[in-house]
Amino acid sequence: MDNAIVVVEGILIGLKKGLTRKQAAAEIVTQTKWPLLGATVIAISAFAPIGLSADATGEFCGTLFSVLLISLILSWVTAITLTPFFAHLFFKEENASQGGEKEDPYNGMLFVVYKGVLELCMKRSLITCVVLVVALGAAVVGFGKVKQAFFPSATTPMFMVDLLMPEGTDIRATAEKMASLEQWMMQQDNIEFVTTSTGGGNQRFMLTYAPERSSSSYGEMIVRTKSYDDVVPTLRLVRKELEDNYPDVQYKLKRVELGPSSGSKVEARIVGSDPTILRGIAAEVRAIFAADPDTVNLRQDWRERTKVIRPQFNESQARRYGITKEDLDSLLNMWLSGSRVGLYRDGSTLMPIIAKIPQDESASTNTIEGMKIWSPALQQYIPLRQVVLGYESTWKIQSLCVATENAF
Repeated sequence: MDNAIVVVEGILIGLKKGLTRKQAAAEIVTQTKWPLLGATVIAISAFAPIGLSADATGEFCGTLFSVLLISLILSWVTAITLTPFFAHLFFKEENASQGGEKEDPYNGMLFVVYKGVLELCMKRSLITCVVLVVALGAAVVGFGKVKQAFFPSATTPMFMVDLLMPEGTDIRATAEKMASLEQWMMQQDNIEFVTTSTGGGNQRFMLTYAPERSSSSYGEMIVRTKSYDDVVPTLRLVRKELEDNYPDVQYKLKRVELGPSSGSKVEARIVGSDPTILRGIAAEVRAIFAADPDTVNLRQDWRERTKVIRPQFNESQARRYGITKEDLDSLLNMWLSGSRVGLYRDGSTLMPIIAKIPQDESASTNTIEGMKIWSPALQQYIPLRQVVLGYESTWKIQSLCVATENAF
């Protein structure tokens, strides 16, 4: 709109001077087309670091730069083409004032004062340049004391606490830890309420919140304090409580962010094909981080390795019985965690119906040997060992990222 406003205002000024609509439009476009283009390029350049940024800022706001680039260029084109055309259609030419003299639209008080200040600055150009340089230096020094953050933390008096038990921990043990910490939090004067989620993240309640993946060893708390000034002191208090009384728990404290937030302040991501070598490199990186006295809450997302049992499926034998890998997966899933067989509706609440082997039977690996699977070809159950060659114990592998935080 800025480009169009300049052109429209120039045409109106020309009409007040007694020019025709065509003369006023031609004069203002000739005078301002290149200065307006320069101002447009400057505006685009101001947002260029966002679009060209290679980090999370560019990924999150890259389209903002594209929209500004296209819209500003189009605004300049329309300002020197369509705007004069529509001004010629809608504006009426004005007659010269009495006496045949043209009215000067710049005789108002504001324009007279502005003209006087401008002439004074031009006559004292050296002093004006010195004042501007001093003002620029003061601005550089002043903004250097402002914390640099393209996406600052929100002023909402809330923060989040992620708790990570050792990998493979039963969800009930995780829930006990969460309940214990929640009870302690509710006894603090600065905390109004706590929302707890065990086994996975909460429902997405804002654009920049990304729920964590489901895991029996994971829990999350959303804590609301009485005021925004209480957030940082409460974070320090929670960190001290976790370090003193929960040594077996990995934790992550997060403030509510207005933009994308990485997992930690400093991260080292290690990528490779050999898990053993990756863990060795991770240990070296971890030692480097730990040597820094300012390092707080050092952790890695690979966490503890857990063993899993993988059945060796006998393709040829299973084909005779009409059994597929999906049939085997469904049977083992019901044995381990249960299979969803239906949905129970209680008012507006939907609860899944899970079919699962009794706990006393699924607690032992010896139960696998006695399991039976349905054979469509024989129309009867057969022992599972007839379609399984054996069982292999392997380590469960995840991605690897060493991360650390800074103190609040």
